[in-house]
Amino acid sequence: MQFLLANATIVLPDRVVDRGWVLVENGKIVSIGQSSYPQTPTVPQFDLIGSYLLPGLIDLHCDVIEKLVQPRPGVEIEVGIALHAANRLMLSCGVTCQFHALSLDDAEFGVRSERFVYDFLHRLSSERHCGARHLVHARVEISSDHGLVALKTIAGHPFLRLVSIMDHSPDQGQYTTEAAVRAYVAQTTGRSADEIDEILARKRAAQADIPYRIDQVVRIARDHGLPIASHDDDTPERIAR
Repeated sequence: MQFLLANATIVLPDRVVDRGWVLVENGKIVSIGQSSYPQTPTVPQFDLIGSYLLPGLIDLHCDVIEKLVQPRPGVEIEVGIALHAANRLMLSCGVTCQFHALSLDDAEFGVRSERFVYDFLHRLSSERHCGARHLVHARVEISSDHGLVALKTIAGHPFLRLVSIMDHSPDQGQYTTEAAVRAYVAQTTGRSADEIDEILARKRAAQADIPYRIDQVVRIARDHGLPIASHDDDTPERIAR
């Protein structure tokens, strides 16, 4: 089957083609041209009216799925509904492959938990009607007790394609002060001051184990051929490490 996409602004690796056309046959591009295009009565033609035509975008880090599942503290939307909403949003923005950034943490932020990650991977494994490719970028919180455990459990899953290391300890990376941590946790989760005290105490106690946990994350990722990234590196020393 053939069809022609005409009057498009085509983005190529080395240039942008105005008033271009693309001929597609059996799902593959067979030719690209400019201005005049083949006039074949049997080939359906679609006038793109100058719209941009470019390869589908690959988004390596987007945590919108967490916000769709838990739009505010105490409210949780069913994973399948949130996934369909994310799918429509992605395609409307030209994203055809989404790496959903899922945090492996201690559930301080609700959906940032082992339970949600397992549920989400199960849903991806059972979905067969999404329009885009959905993969998982596992963000391992190395100041948490459960992040490394969760990574060990899901390592090897076919939809897990990227692992990254993040540290939301007080005075590290993203949070330069304890007040910044408290404000973010309170706004995002609605937790009380006493509950935030407990979270900060756990994270401070975990700091001595962080080098070991980083080594373990790297080993697991390498064993499974997974690319490794890192978050919020705020000093040359952290980048070098």
